[in-house]
Amino acid sequence: MDESAVPVDRKAFQPWVDQLQSTDPMKRLEAGRLLASLAPQSLEDTLLAFSDNVEFKKFAPLAFHRLNSPRSMTAMADMLKKTQSGTYEHMKSADYLAESGDPQWFPLLLEVAQKNSRISNYVDDAAELGGDKMLPTLIALAHSPDNEFTRVNAISAMGHTGSRAAVPVLVDLLKNQNSQIADRARYGLRLLTHRTASDDQSESPQSQYLKWAQWWAREGASARIYQAAECGSLTLLQ
Repeated sequence: MDESAVPVDRKAFQPWVDQLQSTDPMKRLEAGRLLASLAPQSLEDTLLAFSDNVEFKKFAPLAFHRLNSPRSMTAMADMLKKTQSGTYEHMKSADYLAESGDPQWFPLLLEVAQKNSRISNYVDDAAELGGDKMLPTLIALAHSPDNEFTRVNAISAMGHTGSRAAVPVLVDLLKNQNSQIADRARYGLRLLTHRTASDDQSESPQSQYLKWAQWWAREGASARIYQAAECGSLTLLQ
């Protein structure tokens, strides 16, 4: 093969590819971390093999995310199906699939969230990608007997849906006498609306219910609803 036809990045990264076979484990890890972070397309086959390598598996989600190709995203989904829930590889795979914005991965994230509802990471990821489609599941989980984890995770995740329909649900939950549930509802409302009932952080969520209910009745049809990734300052309810 004519050497000039070899992609420049492949030639530039070949020393790092070679270093993956170093006898020094620290050098192997250094090479794996760098290649996963930069993820040149010319090394897609090399990087896809990371998921089956015990040493480099922890770099696989980042590599697949950086590649952002049909093959790499499919490999990410496969990794989510095959790895143990709660592990770094499993959780990061879920995070990156949610960040992709591709609705084809929602059924998988929904399944993972339902099986691992006590882990907020998975519930938030499914909510972020599923939006309105995730709300019925979150409402069901919010009635779970697991008051310590599943219920509060579901309520928090409503704020990640970007769903207008989640707002009145959260407003109603402000009345809950369980302070943790009411506070998570307030947090979700802030994420969705970028508004707050008070600058006084010591005020209880329950005491703010009326302000939120009146505001929603007045402006709910036209108020802007935000996605979880959208940043912005909080505005006081009027």
